Amino acid sequence: MHPKGHENNFASVLGECQANLEGNLEGNLEGRYPRDSADCSLRPVIDFPPYRRFNVLMRWSRIIFLSSAAVLVLALPACGKEPQGKGGGAGGGEASPFPVLKNERAATAADAPGPPRRGAEESGPLFVYGDQIYLGRPLSPLKLSHGDDRFFGPLLSPDGKYAAFTGLATGVRVVRVVDGGEVFRSEGTYPSWGPGSDLVLFEKTADDGHVITASDLYLASLKDGRSWNLTRTPGRIERRPVFSPGGGSVSFEVPGAVLAADIVWEGR
Repeated sequence: MHPKGHENNFASVLGECQANLEGNLEGNLEGRYPRDSADCSLRPVIDFPPYRRFNVLMRWSRIIFLSSAAVLVLALPACGKEPQGKGGGAGGGEASPFPVLKNERAATAADAPGPPRRGAEESGPLFVYGDQIYLGRPLSPLKLSHGDDRFFGPLLSPDGKYAAFTGLATGVRVVRVVDGGEVFRSEGTYPSWGPGSDLVLFEKTADDGHVITASDLYLASLKDGRSWNLTRTPGRIERRPVFSPGGGSVSFEVPGAVLAADIVWEGR
């Protein structure tokens, strides 16, 4: 056949294919985007089959879940940090002072504490009645403990402004003697006052239902409510901590001995 004939046939077939494609496209557009009778504009109609709706919903749910998980993973390192050890100061980069025990030794008479205060002339004595703690004012005693717990061992602070005692279930509490307002609470037992009335020693123990299996000594500050673990010794049981008369050291019991150690504030 002459080359001209081939060219004419090819052009004819190409034109036919183009017309078919344009017709199919227009039909699809009319189905998905029907023309508005007023202005003949194409208005979209979202008409997904049910299975496509489900796939789209699952895809967006997956994106939202993965985004939330990423935010949680990034936020976790900043959460749950104890205020023990170093922390940010007012300047943003400064370290907050924290106490450690150093120079551990056998306790001597110089480390022995003075007698505990259980009352004062200006406020009256502290006493226990019906498992509750009271301040013995002359006219009417003031109840300092609150709740259904059984409380014991009240101790007045050296300045006479606070009382520390222990709840059988709720642990160590410190309250103001003027109105019974609570200023500190923590798990633990056996609170002991520092000479400045702003620090409290106490112990935290664990048991198996019969005997104590672990114990550590803690120091709490009433100025900011923070507390620090002073011992962190899983293999040793330390109990009944008390300040020395000057407050620079602490004495405590271990099985078979009484030890003393200096309180050193690091980061100052």
